[in-house]
Amino acid sequence: MSVKNDILINLRSFRRDYMSWLYNIEGIMHEIENGKIISHEDYTECEFGKWIQKNSKLLHSVDIDHKIIENHIKVHLKYSEILEFMVNETISDLIYHSPHSDKKRMFLHAKISALKKYSKHMIDALDNVIHQIEPLNEQAVVMMS
Repeated sequence: MSVKNDILINLRSFRRDYMSWLYNIEGIMHEIENGKIISHEDYTECEFGKWIQKNSKLLHSVDIDHKIIENHIKVHLKYSEILEFMVNETISDLIYHSPHSDKKRMFLHAKISALKKYSKHMIDALDNVIHQIEPLNEQAVVMMS
């Protein structure tokens, strides 16, 4: 397999993962509520984070404004904030209507909205990089790698 094809396959796979992630955010939040998810890995420890580190030279060549790295970090940070918040809150605090619980629900909703926004930005950044790499020849991609 060529370097270019390998890179494009990986980028498309990560894009699919982000699409799946975005589509399943509500389900993921439900798993957190039920205590099935209680920890989160650092943005450098997930598969995509490891791939970014391995391919940083290429990314710096085609993702000049660093949108992939920036949004990847933001997705992890927002997810960590949500996880920490939900682990520390009781479900009753989020379900019952009171001024205090309303503020908590609004806070959580804002965090989830931000997570969705950064995930969408991540997908757009991946699309942009894929479109930049596709027309390049193998030698050009190898030189950037």
